[in-house]
Amino acid sequence: MIKWQKQFGNKQTGTFDAKLGEDIYFIHYEKVGINDWYVVTTAADETIASELIRLIVLSLGLCLLVNLILISITIYIDYSNQKQNRKLYKVAYIDPITRTGK
Repeated sequence: MIKWQKQFGNKQTGTFDAKLGEDIYFIHYEKVGINDWYVVTTAADETIASELIRLIVLSLGLCLLVNLILISITIYIDYSNQKQNRKLYKVAYIDPITRTGK
């Protein structure tokens, strides 16, 4: 009995790969629950690889966007704190009439 036939007969779900010529295919099966029926799907490794690359690029783009937003927020908060500190310094140490330090 072939390896995939043993897997197919013993489990409710599973995935295995099969080589057909130079191409590799991934085969996934899942038991439906009616009689002994299964749903079987196949996908070429090239299809999976292209989708994986697309997902990685999308994930990296989102990470970059989130990092840029966080950096922008950090810079804004720092700038606001510096501005507030300058105002507090003027109120505490600069005479409003003569504009000189105390």
